[in-house]
Amino acid sequence: MSNDNEGFSAEPLPLESDHAIGEVAAKYLLQRGHKHVAYLSSGWGSWSFEIRSLAFCMTIQDAGGKVDLLEAGESRGADLWSS
Repeated sequence: MSNDNEGFSAEPLPLESDHAIGEVAAKYLLQRGHKHVAYLSSGWGSWSFEIRSLAFCMTIQDAGGKVDLLEAGESRGADLWSS
């Protein structure tokens, strides 16, 4: 199966940690010229998501960028698609 998205690799990335996931996401945006980005946190308080968020923000800021950290509300529970 081919992928026509420029710069996208269909090969799986060796993401062994939550830190690496956050860092790779930030580098993806930085490589495309984004310097002011937003990070939407789930608001669920997961330590795994917190590590990803921290790595993402640190990577952007270390490159001279700015991150607006947004947090989704917890009131909707597990059913995210209901209104």
